[in-house]
Amino acid sequence: MKAKSVFICNQCGNETPRWQGQCPACGAWNSIVEFEDKKPAGNKSVSGVKTGASAPKKLRELDASDRQIRFSTGLGELDRVLGGGGVKGSLVLVGGAPGIGKSTLLLQICAYLGRTQKILYVSGEESEQQLKMRADRLRVESDNLYVLSETDLDAILEAFEAVKPDILIADSIQTLFTPDNTSAPGSVSQVKDCTMRLMHLAKSTGTSVFVVGHVNKEGAIAGPKVLEHMVDCVLYFEGEQAMGYRILRAAKNRFGSTNEIGVFEMDEEGLREVPNPSEMLLSGRPLNAPGTCVACAMEGTRPVLAEVQVLVSRTSFNVPRRTSNGFDFNRANLLLAVTEKRGGQNISMCDAYVNVIGGLYLDEPAADLALVLAVLTRTKGDYRIEWRAVRLEKNMLGSICALGLPSAVQLAVTAFSNIFVQSYINRFGADCMAGWTSYNKIDSFALLPITTISLAVTTFVGQNLGAGDHARAKKGTRTALLLSEAVTVVVLLPLMLLSPQLISLFNQEPEVLRYGTLFIRFISPFYLVICINQIISGSLRGAGDSRSCMLIMLGSFVLFRQIYLMIVYRVWGTVLPVAMGYPAGWVLCSVILL
Repeated sequence: MKAKSVFICNQCGNETPRWQGQCPACGAWNSIVEFEDKKPAGNKSVSGVKTGASAPKKLRELDASDRQIRFSTGLGELDRVLGGGGVKGSLVLVGGAPGIGKSTLLLQICAYLGRTQKILYVSGEESEQQLKMRADRLRVESDNLYVLSETDLDAILEAFEAVKPDILIADSIQTLFTPDNTSAPGSVSQVKDCTMRLMHLAKSTGTSVFVVGHVNKEGAIAGPKVLEHMVDCVLYFEGEQAMGYRILRAAKNRFGSTNEIGVFEMDEEGLREVPNPSEMLLSGRPLNAPGTCVACAMEGTRPVLAEVQVLVSRTSFNVPRRTSNGFDFNRANLLLAVTEKRGGQNISMCDAYVNVIGGLYLDEPAADLALVLAVLTRTKGDYRIEWRAVRLEKNMLGSICALGLPSAVQLAVTAFSNIFVQSYINRFGADCMAGWTSYNKIDSFALLPITTISLAVTTFVGQNLGAGDHARAKKGTRTALLLSEAVTVVVLLPLMLLSPQLISLFNQEPEVLRYGTLFIRFISPFYLVICINQIISGSLRGAGDSRSCMLIMLGSFVLFRQIYLMIVYRVWGTVLPVAMGYPAGWVLCSVILL
């Protein structure tokens, strides 16, 4: 039967029945190539490896926890990019420019993985002796590491059947070929067929497969675009050849985030992890250099400090030249236009060159400010503070003082009044003082969640009232009150049950333990009352009424508490009624606020 010809775009993988100059799917020119579409004969497995018949399984009965299918590669930076480590049965494609370190990275992880897993390293570009030479340089030794120099995929699968490895590494996918396909190795059809068989091998046997892929002159993986759709993860290894630093980023990851990056340094012994990329990126940066600014960008869960450089100079042509490296070109042009229009900078007839140090690509809006500041400070002495021109905005200063000054006075006076409470406690002896001090340390930790929620309420209420949404501000206050009460209950349980053990962390004297336990068990239940005055007072501050909060709390925590202490000490003269002066002030404050 005559083989059917199929035309495929090597950029997007789109199939067409005949050759065309331009791909109708992605619009690329001269990207459509012809290959023979051959179907596998009979019931032959796609991968060539014998596997059992698959059957449907219930989703809830499957165990897919990280503990079961995840494994560490031995390199923390690689684990970070992969989403927490390798995954059993996954197909990972590692791409990068020639000599960037792709093979070095995969061979280096064999030293750690070989301790517990069997590895088959297949190279279509190096002989076994060359692999041994490179492994000796990288100090990679393992009895579970097998190497094979082969490009025939059928022979590789036969070796896989003989070794039965847990991990298969193929270097590279462009050198492999299957005899059933008459196309040359590296062609669109060969790359597609070989990847399909490796993917079936990984999914059917649970083997983790790492594949090295070359890149074309545009920086994309060489071969059909469908190659990137077939694999589970696509990792790009980037970096300047003249520099020793390399950046590993994920363009696709089915098992984790694509925002994480891994940073390595290449030396004579291989790749070394860089735990602090900011230090690497800012090393050697000159102080007070014009035209530079440091931006803090989030790369996944890790903040990274990157230097943005801008060079602006008069052009000698009719149309100025603009280039951008590590920054979106169109966004850079937009920011330059805004800087000229709104910032009064005459740069329309200037060449502008934007560069981000270290090979990073900044795509978050927070980096826009760094570029603008680098343009504004492009020459020394562009901007300096003229102290004679500094003026205070009276209205703004009045608003700041109206909100902040009452809170500052309240905190200062309340802290000062606590000295008098401590003076009453000191009258009951050194053991009582030590127990009270130990309790205060635990108290400051236990009240931290309530204080944090109160600050959040202040911000939330202020934003919603400013937007005119009063109903949402009230609802947020009620929700925060319920949340703080629930958190307080959770905190109270260990405090009440383990109070002697907690006090013993600071002092193990029996009398001190008795006093500290007494304070915890009688005072800490009133934390539920603190939730009321903290959340409501935070809501009032968000509404701009800091003065009322100050007056109520000063009256409850300072004036009332001092009168209470003088009366109680003279009437009872024992430590517990004196210590209950704190809850008494909390209760009064909550009653007034409600």
